[in-house]
Amino acid sequence: RLMRRALIIPAMAAALLLAGCGGDGDEDASSTTSPSSSPSASPSVSPSLEGAGFGPFTSEAAGTRVSFLTDVRVAAQAGFDRVALQFDGAVPGYVIEYYDGPYVNTAGEEVDIEGAAFIRLIMEPASGVDLSVDPFVETYEGPDRISSDTVNVTEAVLVDDFEANMVWAIGVNEKKPFAVSILEDPNRLVVDVLQ
Repeated sequence: RLMRRALIIPAMAAALLLAGCGGDGDEDASSTTSPSSSPSASPSVSPSLEGAGFGPFTSEAAGTRVSFLTDVRVAAQAGFDRVALQFDGAVPGYVIEYYDGPYVNTAGEEVDIEGAAFIRLIMEPASGVDLSVDPFVETYEGPDRISSDTVNVTEAVLVDDFEANMVWAIGVNEKKPFAVSILEDPNRLVVDVLQ
C-alpha cells in the first residue's frame, strides 16, 4: 500500500502541473464474452481451458476511458486456478504472457513474487486510483499481494500502478498453459491456469 501511495504523489503532481498549464476470481457470472484475441471460457467450468497456451494473449482497449480496478480474487476451481480482476467500466486493453522478470516498479524497486514461473498482466488504460476527482479516490482498496488455497498459483501481486498503466504478476509452481477470458456483470478479466 505504501508503494501505491508513493506512486500516487508523482502522478498527482504531474496532473496538477498539467492542469496549471491548461492541459486536461468469482465463478458466479451471468454471461461470458470472448474477444477475438482471447480464448473463451465458461463462467464456472473450464475443464480443458479451450485455447489455452503460454501467451501472449492481447486485446486492445475499447476506448480511452481509464478502467478502474475494484477487486481481485484468487481461487481454485476444478482442474484450474482462477485469478479474476474486476473493473468499474470496460475491461482495459491487455498483454498477458509468461515473463521471467525481474519485476521492477516505476519507483525502481524490485518486487519479489513467490513461484517457479510468472505470468505478467500489463493493462492499459487501467488504475486502482481515480485521479480525476479531488481528493483522489482509491477504487481498489484490497491487498497488493493475494494468495489462496490454490494448487498451481502461488500468489497474485500488484507490481505497478502508474499513469493508467497497471501491472500484476501471477506466480505459479509450474509453468503450465493458461487461458484468458472476459466475464460480464460485473466486468472481469480472468486468467485460468491449469493445475
